[in-house]
Amino acid sequence: MALFHRWDARAVVDEVRRRRAAAPSLPEIPRPPRLDGDPRRPVNELRDPRGPRHRGSRGDRRDVARRSRQEREDDVLVLLGVFRVASRRSVVERCFDGHPFAANRTLASLRKRGLVDVHTVERGRYGYQVFALSGTGRDLAARRLRKRRAAADARADPLLEQEQRLWQGMGDARQLEHDHNVVEAVLQDAEPALASGARIRRVRLESELRGFLAAADDAGRRRGGPAEARRERARSAQSIGLRVFAEGVPLPDALVELEYPDGTRTVRGIEVATGKYTSRQMAQKREAGFRVYGLQGFRGERGRKRYGTLNKDVEFPLDWGGGR
Repeated sequence: MALFHRWDARAVVDEVRRRRAAAPSLPEIPRPPRLDGDPRRPVNELRDPRGPRHRGSRGDRRDVARRSRQEREDDVLVLLGVFRVASRRSVVERCFDGHPFAANRTLASLRKRGLVDVHTVERGRYGYQVFALSGTGRDLAARRLRKRRAAADARADPLLEQEQRLWQGMGDARQLEHDHNVVEAVLQDAEPALASGARIRRVRLESELRGFLAAADDAGRRRGGPAEARRERARSAQSIGLRVFAEGVPLPDALVELEYPDGTRTVRGIEVATGKYTSRQMAQKREAGFRVYGLQGFRGERGRKRYGTLNKDVEFPLDWGGGR
């Protein structure tokens, strides 16, 4: 008895051909014609003829005016110059409409040209990157911003005032996890006003406010001693919209000046709270008139022990709590 059966290849091929010939033929399914009249390449009638929309965008990119790569690069330089440091996610969302590939290509080009510095924030297993302008990048951002102001009559987006300070460098590396969220807090807070036609005239970070009040304090001290220094410091703080208390002048993370279409101006103090804020500190921030934004809490007992929990007194939580 044979253990294996030897197949005749010729017989197998003939049997397959016979069965195919005996099978009933299926009716031909008509294909929809192409919109351009070319029947050689049919298309699905349900497919949008304008092409697929990028899944990373926040809205329909076809309804938004197309912007050149140069304009988006200018947006990145101005964003980093105004807020000093921003995460990759902020750059993607604010300058590229949620398009990560174009953002990564532009950031790589800026780094290669020495215009942008990068730093990795250690958080979790992998961390995330934050970006800041170099000295050369700051000079280029200033020139681009002056050029945009000169052509402001031909543009619809809001432009900053000439007094706006542009920053370079990362600042304190220990505060990067906090500092890169200031840009999101400011822009999220200003979104309703910007949608109504307002524009951001100026953004003063806490470092600039400290220097401004220190200069006023020194000028008053030279004129009339410590008492005159306190009075001059209080006058300078009130002139830019800060509240003065007996124990001093509280400073926000960012002081934002908005201008509405009717010409009225308002000043908002933006504070980014961390899990280390106490209820007393939160009450002091509210008393100073600041709009407090807090990072979303980390899930799990391990995350709470390492990073701290979100204070429940925070009224305006950020839409997202990290910089990936």
